[in-house]
Amino acid sequence: VPATAPAAPKEGDPVPDVRLKATQAKKALPDAKDDTLSPADFKGKKKVVLFYFPKAGTPG
Repeated sequence: VPATAPAAPKEGDPVPDVRLKATQAKKALPDAKDDTLSPADFKGKKKVVLFYFPKAGTPG
C-alpha cells in the first residue's frame, strides 16, 4: 500500500501543534522550560512567522 504525503499547508492555515528542538530557545523565549519550542509557547507573547519549504532536502 503506497503511503500518501499530507497536503502542503496553505497560506492562512493554522500552525500544526508541534514541539521541536531549538538551538536558542532561551533567546527566543526567556521563560522557555527546556530546549524545545512550540507555536503555542508564543501565543500572546510574540508574533511568529512559519516558513515551509516543501522541497528542502529533497532531490525534486
